[in-house]
Amino acid sequence: MRKLTTILALLVGLTLTLAPPSPAQGSILENTLTLGSAAALPDLWSGQEPVYSSSQTVAYETTSVAVALPETGVSAEGDAVALAAASATSGGVLSTTYYDIYYGQWESVAQGLSAYLDAAFTTARDVLGYDNSGYGKITITFYSDPSSSTSGYMYWGENGIYLNLLYGSSITDSYLQSYGSTVAHETAHVLFFHETNLDERYAYTTVGGSCTTWVTEALSYYVSDVVYPYGDQYSASTLGSLLYYYSWNGQWRSSWYASGRDYKYGTADSLDLVQLESIGQFLADYGGGWDAIHQTLDELASSGDFDTAFRLAYGLETGQFTTSSGAFVNTLYSQYIYYYLGHF
Repeated sequence: MRKLTTILALLVGLTLTLAPPSPAQGSILENTLTLGSAAALPDLWSGQEPVYSSSQTVAYETTSVAVALPETGVSAEGDAVALAAASATSGGVLSTTYYDIYYGQWESVAQGLSAYLDAAFTTARDVLGYDNSGYGKITITFYSDPSSSTSGYMYWGENGIYLNLLYGSSITDSYLQSYGSTVAHETAHVLFFHETNLDERYAYTTVGGSCTTWVTEALSYYVSDVVYPYGDQYSASTLGSLLYYYSWNGQWRSSWYASGRDYKYGTADSLDLVQLESIGQFLADYGGGWDAIHQTLDELASSGDFDTAFRLAYGLETGQFTTSSGAFVNTLYSQYIYYYLGHF
């Protein structure tokens, strides 16, 4: 699920002149931090809480807010689900190459958004190496709740996305591009679960569910915020600046597993969220492209074992349960720290 707000200022080339916030500061991003005289570090994400259907299927939701506020989540009886259900039974359907859009009363938004949807699907497909074979077109169901910070969600294993039109009937291009980025992110989740079937192996509340969460989030953020041509297209240096800042240059750490676990329960802090945003870029570069990502997901589909899958693709186990790093610590986590911070 995408739990990211738009970065308010680019960090590349800035000199960090302020001490990072104390790791004990509390909730995720309740304040705005400033670098230098002009640029502001982003308020990145609100916390996530899972969304459950009556069958306890977990949903991923996307938030997009300018200032991070406490996130209460959406229950199956909540407004978002009710609004989406109403939209699905009213209005028409617009079919694109890869999606069927149930647009309700927002046909003009569907028409405008359609220009950004081919890239949303093909970006996710190319990064993950899976084309959704056998599942048909992905459904996108519109609803509109401008008072909510949730901009979209999907359910594990389903072939559909629910998109909150936060700007109502507006077809301003920047809004359409933001929706496109959300669709790209959620599409990556859809393809991930269809390929790996990890939703059938691991219950959401288990250790395997937390491992699943950090992997699918890392890849989905990479799809929507680095590769998607109409998204933010963050560079490795931007992501490295974020990790430098929120980790105190590596002094404050969270394991990848802990980031996934806390993300799914809505208790992730800023460092957890920066990690989920930046792991995918590292995996793509360290693996020399997307083939290693493809191999990892192929193996996950076969065995469901995370360290086996990553070891076969990258030659290293993840180190997902620790924060150890060093020249002789042979894990992907250790290499990730060196990749972004230039030291172990």
